[in-house]
Amino acid sequence: MPHGHAAHDHAPTGFPNTYLEVGSGGYNAALIQEMVGDGGSVTSVDIDQEIVSRARACLDAAGYRNVEVVAADAEAGVPEKAPYDRIIVTAGAWDIPPAWQEQLTNGGRLVVPLRLRGLTRSIAFDRVDEDGDVGLVSRSYRLCGFVPMQGIGTFRERLVPITDEVVLRVDDPSQEFDVEGLRDALATPRLERWSGAAFDLPDELEFFLVTNLAQVAHLHVDETQVQNGRFAPSAARGVPTLVSGGSFAYRTKRPNEKTGGFESGVVAHGPDADRVAEHYVELLRRWASDHRRSGAAHIRYVPKAAGTPAPSVGLVPKRHGAVAVRWP
Repeated sequence: MPHGHAAHDHAPTGFPNTYLEVGSGGYNAALIQEMVGDGGSVTSVDIDQEIVSRARACLDAAGYRNVEVVAADAEAGVPEKAPYDRIIVTAGAWDIPPAWQEQLTNGGRLVVPLRLRGLTRSIAFDRVDEDGDVGLVSRSYRLCGFVPMQGIGTFRERLVPITDEVVLRVDDPSQEFDVEGLRDALATPRLERWSGAAFDLPDELEFFLVTNLAQVAHLHVDETQVQNGRFAPSAARGVPTLVSGGSFAYRTKRPNEKTGGFESGVVAHGPDADRVAEHYVELLRRWASDHRRSGAAHIRYVPKAAGTPAPSVGLVPKRHGAVAVRWP
């Protein structure tokens, strides 16, 4: 339906009417223009000139000439059109640039696929100003996957090889690992601990785990390592792993004959395997008893003040600030 259809000439009273889309394609911007009508403003920005040209051509062909398409690095937003009631990001972001927050109206909303310790969640943040303390507070979040951001905001995860078949995937640049100690741990007996708790809602459970483990990586092993019994199947797909010196523990599951579902458990290796396994199992039990539902976390983005916080339970440092995650 081309813009200008009588049913969409004017947005409802009080409806957010200034939008910035980060990552252009044309279709999403056209949908937004339908919502805001002639009285609204829609700007779409992309770093790739070819994508911008194609989006412009498609929007013009469909009659959406009021959408402005800008070729620029979205790290700086589009200040000449600010402020915005809504900013919608359609590329995976490792951090939130200050410009996105600064260009939001107070009470405005930023929807961003944000990378947190190896996982991506599309988070709807509202900009709040409480006693002069400006920040972003989540209203909801969902599992998602997007192509990564380009330009200044580009960030790539590290791969830390333990052996040719065993790798840790890490997205925290400050984390260091005892690679030699972890390699030695692979030769130690496999320790299993079972939680007695049901294994379900795996996406939400993973989010809980990565935000409640102080030193976390994602373990990836070659399928042959599963076939020969050295690792549980979860390790072949990548699994949140607690690393402590030369010891590590990761999540697994087994059939639960009583319930017909699965029971969550832990596999651990290394000289401190018993301690790291017990810590991990305790988290599995706490998840099952206190947080076993979707959308349980409260997420806040806090812009950087003096100093850079160290990674800790519930706090994920970024370039421009930190993400604080609570599980009430």
